[in-house]
Amino acid sequence: MGGMGGISEALSGVLSILGIELAPWMFPAFVAVLAVLLSPWLLQNMKTSRARTFLKESRVLEGEARVALEARALDMVAGSSHGLVAIVEEAHRMRRNDLARRALRKLRDLTGSTPEVARLARLTDPEPLPNSPAQLGLMVEKLWKAGLVEKAEQRLRRGLNRWPEDPWLQELSSADARLRMASTVSPTEPATTAAPTRKGAEGPTPA
Repeated sequence: MGGMGGISEALSGVLSILGIELAPWMFPAFVAVLAVLLSPWLLQNMKTSRARTFLKESRVLEGEARVALEARALDMVAGSSHGLVAIVEEAHRMRRNDLARRALRKLRDLTGSTPEVARLARLTDPEPLPNSPAQLGLMVEKLWKAGLVEKAEQRLRRGLNRWPEDPWLQELSSADARLRMASTVSPTEPATTAAPTRKGAEGPTPA
């Protein structure tokens, strides 16, 4: 009761500062309305806190147990931009950038490409992907032509994780496309690429 009395006095003081006077019989109703209004925010903060706990607990786990706890943390904050931002930043602090990027993809799907998403992308990835699969496809082609096969493959894998349904990226990842691209790379003379080209993008170009 003492705790509730202290809360009531604190609220009364705040209302007085704001110039709001409530009759004694109105105060319980005001507190009830305030609790209803604040409950979603309080609940989400509790979920975010719990998700952070899951991440800390998962540090000592391995394999499927760790993956399962990470998934629980992401599920806990699903649909909450505030919660997803917290998970991205917490995972980055733990040097778990794979998890941070997964949370960032969910945040981007939820909010779109906001300044906050751009900030977190720079935080978790010193070499962020281009803004579209078309730009990424051209980048992969250039890396292949320059002989930077491993870097091209890495970018392509990340692109497929972000845009899994993109037909051009899927075609670039096929064995035939890689074989055709490899055949165009020469250590002594320039070559042209015959890799798949998205409609509207430039066709074969000198290496």
